[in-house]
Amino acid sequence: MRPKAIKTEADYEEALAFVSPLFDTPPEKGSQEEADFETVLLLIDAYENEQFPIDAPDPITAIKFRLEQEGKDYKALMGTIGPMNRVYEVMNGTRPISYRMAKQLHQNFDIPAEILLKEPIIKMTATRKGRTPLTGVSSKVALRKKPTKAKPVGKKRA
Repeated sequence: MRPKAIKTEADYEEALAFVSPLFDTPPEKGSQEEADFETVLLLIDAYENEQFPIDAPDPITAIKFRLEQEGKDYKALMGTIGPMNRVYEVMNGTRPISYRMAKQLHQNFDIPAEILLKEPIIKMTATRKGRTPLTGVSSKVALRKKPTKAKPVGKKRA
């Protein structure tokens, strides 16, 4: 097969059929077949990246995955993120990962910094000042079942 651009699913299938047997019996070094093999692999990679993109995980998922890989639990994060309550806040998404935490996680757990510094999805339900994060109104006001009616000012005339 001569290397050519992969534009359709049929081209992709043809390229996969060409490279599949060459994984078991690699072509000779320096041969034209080896050059074609490497070129087709690059074309397949480009097609797959375009057609089937994979997004980087959010920071919390990346941390959980690394802990699972190493057979550790949240206690392993205590020195890196801070005390246990801070670890739980970060892992539950109620506290963002600071630059210092990201640097420590990168150094201690070899998690890519660009993933750790990505904006996480924060699941905050209320802020410390008692205001809801979306509306900025007091949480007591936001939780009222029905609005109160304004009382008339002054005396009623007969």
